[in-house]
Amino acid sequence: MNVLNKRDMSGFTLIEVLVAVVILSVILLSFFVFFSQSALFTNKNNHQLMAINLAQEVIGIIKSNNTIFQHNKSFEDPFSEQEKIILGIDNNQYFVNKEEQFKLQLELRKDKNYPLYLIHILIEEPKDSVITETYHYLEGSL
Repeated sequence: MNVLNKRDMSGFTLIEVLVAVVILSVILLSFFVFFSQSALFTNKNNHQLMAINLAQEVIGIIKSNNTIFQHNKSFEDPFSEQEKIILGIDNNQYFVNKEEQFKLQLELRKDKNYPLYLIHILIEEPKDSVITETYHYLEGSL
């Protein structure tokens, strides 16, 4: 009779299993939120890094082809066909053959006091939001 009244207490109850599943779900959900945010920021930083590299590339192109680019060129002036080919942009000033669309805004200005030219470069998204803006000086005549 003693054997019939004795219960086996070695397993888990339903409440213990449910509590463990809820705790595990909360922990996993917080990790998923963290990883999705980090993936979003990684994509955004990659997009910005591509724009910064394009701006540096434009500076290098202007340095190596300084006789082609006009003096005191502003944002509103259209680029000549030769300038578009050298810079790698289309008629709407978007870079061609790039994974994403970036628009180039460029200004070249001669400093009045020094033999320097200021290069002001804006790289924008198609929505006209500025991704990066940089300035650079070139010595001598353009």
